[in-house]
Amino acid sequence: MSFRRNGKKANSWRHRLERYAELVQQVGLPDVVLQDEHAWNFFLQEGCFQGAKSTPLVDALSFLSEQQQRALHELLSNVLSEDERIGKTLWTILDARFRKK
Repeated sequence: MSFRRNGKKANSWRHRLERYAELVQQVGLPDVVLQDEHAWNFFLQEGCFQGAKSTPLVDALSFLSEQQQRALHELLSNVLSEDERIGKTLWTILDARFRKK
């Protein structure tokens, strides 16, 4: 049995990130977070990532410097719509920390 991926949706996600390539580079996320939309959403939802299946989860906030966290907040501010931000643990934490007042 075979199935089709929604290439248009996957490309849309990747294109949104590519528009902010400089910010993505400043954040310095590991490739495992950017490998596909599922990994990206897991990262945003759980606030962590995992290199290989046999390795422990890595907390994003302890992995990223404050400068990288600021860049990630700016990236997410640009990439995520209001609806996409709902329920994303990492967004909630970063926005509380770096929201412009």
